[in-house]
Amino acid sequence: MHFRSAAFVAASAVMAASAAQASSIDAYAYSVSVQSACPTSGPTQNIRDAFTHSVISSPFQDASQGCSSGQDLHTASGTVGPVTTNSAESGGGTSSFGSWTETGSASAVANYGKLGASATGTLSGATDGFTRVGNEAFGRFVESFTFGGGSGSSVAHFTFTLDGKLTFSGNGAAQVELDYKRSGDVYETNVFRIAGATATGFDVWLGSGYVTSAPGLTTLASGYQVSGLQVTVDVPFTYGVSTDLAMLLYAAALPSAGTTTIDTDFISTAALTGISVNGNTNFTINSGSGTAYDRNGVHLTAVVPEPASLALFGLGLLVMGAARRRPTA
Repeated sequence: MHFRSAAFVAASAVMAASAAQASSIDAYAYSVSVQSACPTSGPTQNIRDAFTHSVISSPFQDASQGCSSGQDLHTASGTVGPVTTNSAESGGGTSSFGSWTETGSASAVANYGKLGASATGTLSGATDGFTRVGNEAFGRFVESFTFGGGSGSSVAHFTFTLDGKLTFSGNGAAQVELDYKRSGDVYETNVFRIAGATATGFDVWLGSGYVTSAPGLTTLASGYQVSGLQVTVDVPFTYGVSTDLAMLLYAAALPSAGTTTIDTDFISTAALTGISVNGNTNFTINSGSGTAYDRNGVHLTAVVPEPASLALFGLGLLVMGAARRRPTA
């Protein structure tokens, strides 16, 4: 069963991106674990730039306040994939309620048509409002598609398959979500999200609404398992005219007081596994990145050698063959 995104969803599911962009990929990972002396904290600038809606983000300390210790932030970007990045931080301290220790990490991978993100954290002890703990990551691709084999306007349906898990024990918060933005969209839109806290419960969003069950979604005693869950993004286009699609997969794990482990592992998920076009089974696709796409989704292949390299390799084979055939005295 596919879950199809609505054309317009509440503005709580948006992220900042321009309507027309060059093909690109990027990855982000951030971990923090420190008892801070600074009274305020908030999302990193990377999260502020990526989203305009609220996410369960890790608290970031602004270096301008003199509170930049205990943080590990990494990014990677490019036009040829994949790109990967990781963060890790272990820390502890003494809060107004007692001592605590925490170990956490986050990872992200981005490629055209395939994204992954994971975050995990384990905390033991008592925390307070000055305890800064959290782990988060996202992978993102922006791709331009030009459809051929037809005329006029139509709609393409991009199907993504997701696999992963979100599990927890003790207290804390966690989130995983897949967002998209198309050419001409005012806002980014959620097509998949699991988010919440152990104290208040978790919600699951698929397509255009909240669900309590779905094919490929299993509710565990303490979390969720996702296996082969499919969501579809509808993209209007005009044949012969480039149209953009940006996809972002985000994962977060924020353990809290007590003995807590939060694990949000979607590092091998969000793969583009199908593309269809209304009324046309013989469509063609050219992409801005040069990546191959067809009705089966994305085809990520090894780098093809340059023609000059192939020519040198062929010449080498000829020389070796001639040497083997040369008569001996």
